[in-house]
Amino acid sequence: MGKITASIGTELYKTEIESETNLIISDEPESSGGKDLGFEPKELLASSLAACTYITLRMYAN
Repeated sequence: MGKITASIGTELYKTEIESETNLIISDEPESSGGKDLGFEPKELLASSLAACTYITLRMYAN
């Protein structure tokens, strides 16, 4: 796994998460003071667990 960096600017809660080749934006919904510009942090966690689970299942199926 390569280097992962996160940065937050002046927009409240908007966080840019970068790898060497990809960019993901994390933000909070408007009801929590964000602008809903990207995934909520809990959505990112759930997504990473789902991806890991399905990739592992695919590996065993293959």
